Amino acid sequence: THRNLDQMVEGGKFLEGLFFRLNILSLHLPPLRERGHDVLILAENFLKQFCQQYQKPPMGLGAEVRRMFLSYRWPGNVRELKNALERAVLIGASREIQLPDLPECLTAKALNPHAIHTEKPSKKQKGPLSREEALEALEKAEGNRSEAARILGVARSTLWRVLNREGN
Repeated sequence: THRNLDQMVEGGKFLEGLFFRLNILSLHLPPLRERGHDVLILAENFLKQFCQQYQKPPMGLGAEVRRMFLSYRWPGNVRELKNALERAVLIGASREIQLPDLPECLTAKALNPHAIHTEKPSKKQKGPLSREEALEALEKAEGNRSEAARILGVARSTLWRVLNREGN
């Protein structure tokens, strides 16, 4: 599941007994948007697979597509990437996937600055989050704290603590 069952048990929204019966092995697999350049490795693998499946010559990713793949948030995770590439292989006219070969809904979101995951250094790399950074992100996100936290690359609870600790 994509939900935190530990928190759900604590909040009384999931049966504790059932949790302990199911919780034999927990694996955390981060979403595609948190896996950096892995998206390019997966994309190249899917391209190879689909070219073979549809008996097409080998294809690569254009520079614009590579940049867009690295900055896109991938709300549909790996399935969205796979479907986009299958479509691109089927309709692509050249040996390099270009933006027009991708689904319009994906490229439209990529052109929307609120849909793009900016590649800023994580807060662990930059140091503690300042109030000014938090307020700036909150302004960019038009008051949406979840979006502001995503922009900053921190948990929403971290953003909340910084804003409340410093008097906002």
